[in-house]
Amino acid sequence: MTMKILLIVMTTLLASCAQDSTADKVNESESTKLQPGAVALTPPPPSENELKASKPTMLTLRGTVVYKNLEGGFFGFDADNGKKYMPSGLKEKYRRPGLIIEVTGVINTQMVTFQQYGSVLMVKSVKVIDDSKVSNNKGVEM
Repeated sequence: MTMKILLIVMTTLLASCAQDSTADKVNESESTKLQPGAVALTPPPPSENELKASKPTMLTLRGTVVYKNLEGGFFGFDADNGKKYMPSGLKEKYRRPGLIIEVTGVINTQMVTFQQYGSVLMVKSVKVIDDSKVSNNKGVEM
């Protein structure tokens, strides 16, 4: 007898929960409908300044390749403008401490590094300016 009562109570509870969730779905779909006379708004197209800000800007910088013996060692780029960069994609032939280069690339603001040496510069091209100060000992900081 108690088993029958328990079964009836559980069935009633389940049925009531199912009705509540169905009612919620109906109310949700009704609330997303536009009222008569209402106008759906779409966002305006981005302005020229917003478009320029969203596109990465190609930079051309002149500076020196450096080697830092930190976090296992890494190559950085000290630009003549005083800023420091982490060159990503710098070919091995340019990873020479003291090498003065002109590098073209894009700053990647979405990437961070363990070294935190400077902004990550995604290297597109490199031009050697002066290799007279190149050090063959990359284990020594310059």
